Amino acid sequence: NMAYGEDSWLNTDNGRDMQWNPDSVVFRPNASSIGAATLFGVTSVFGGKHYIYVLGHNNNGQYSIPMYDGDRVADSLFVNGVPASIYKGKVLGDIMWAGIPMLVQGHSILETDVTVRLRVAKPYDTGYGAPINGNSWRNNTPDNNNYPMYSFNTSGLAVETDNATAASNALRLINVVPNPYYAYSPYESDRLDTRVRITNLPPVCTISIFALNGTLITVINKNSPITYTDWTLKNQYGVPIASGMYLINVNVPNVGQRNLKWFGVMRPVDLNSY
Repeated sequence: NMAYGEDSWLNTDNGRDMQWNPDSVVFRPNASSIGAATLFGVTSVFGGKHYIYVLGHNNNGQYSIPMYDGDRVADSLFVNGVPASIYKGKVLGDIMWAGIPMLVQGHSILETDVTVRLRVAKPYDTGYGAPINGNSWRNNTPDNNNYPMYSFNTSGLAVETDNATAASNALRLINVVPNPYYAYSPYESDRLDTRVRITNLPPVCTISIFALNGTLITVINKNSPITYTDWTLKNQYGVPIASGMYLINVNVPNVGQRNLKWFGVMRPVDLNSY
């Protein structure tokens, strides 16, 4: 839990607007009229005295300050406590850190993404929550032990099936890699292996590969949940293709087709290792 304060006498330095907005003024000359003490002809204003307080969470019975409750307990003790001196003293006594940050001259508030980390060796205590029997702030069954909690929902994120528009748009994701092919691809396993990969495929489709003159080179029938298939750069008889441009047609039943152009340069067969 954190809190901040300001000096309401320092209206000129944003000390009376109930906002955390310090300025860069440290001293003002002869400014006793604002109600602050003047020493050696100057008055200490320290940017409007926008103090920052970081509260602890010690187990002090009915005066215990919980973790991460939006300062509700501290506010109730500080404002409504009777006698006031006891309740306010308990809140102020539970402050772990206090600082008086000021604006750097020539800069604006929060113009950078600087992160301040406060590290302690003592772990956070847990188990604080709503009052028990009206006289204790310890809750034996707190939500998540009063550690930070986050909520979300998946409304509108459910998987849609039989969505013709989405299926048609998915055809644009089908691709062949590498393209162009310069005698090598990362999918090959040895010097005699030649292959390229057709990616982002649906479970069922038919892939037809043609030469530019319309000759059918080979057909690959895919029927598996794997999202890709490999073409070994051979025709339907297992004969390696020649270098050049080829057309690849992917036909997805009840959805549509995707046509791709592919260019490949074949390498000579290397039998040096045999």
